[in-house]
Amino acid sequence: MAAAIAMVCCASTQALRASELSSTFAAEFSVVKGEVKTVVFKSSLHCKNCMQKVQENLAFEKGVKGLEISLEKNTIKLTYDPKKTSEEKLAAAIRKLGYKAEK
Repeated sequence: MAAAIAMVCCASTQALRASELSSTFAAEFSVVKGEVKTVVFKSSLHCKNCMQKVQENLAFEKGVKGLEISLEKNTIKLTYDPKKTSEEKLAAAIRKLGYKAEK
């Protein structure tokens, strides 16, 4: 009986620690998430080859966390870490590939 009580106590302590850890992780994640910015550029993309060229090159730009391209809207949506890059640098990278990049 004493062994059963000890197991229940240990299980509840571990569950409490797990919930503390997950709330700590969530707090840390929200801090990291707050450091990310998003910008949308109007561009001159006109085909899937253009889209692929932009995807292959911008994915490796320093600080880029996410990339969404819409051929229908001619837009490039970038999620980035402002500590590592800026909107100006990202626009310059798009222009270097031969496309316009207007905010």
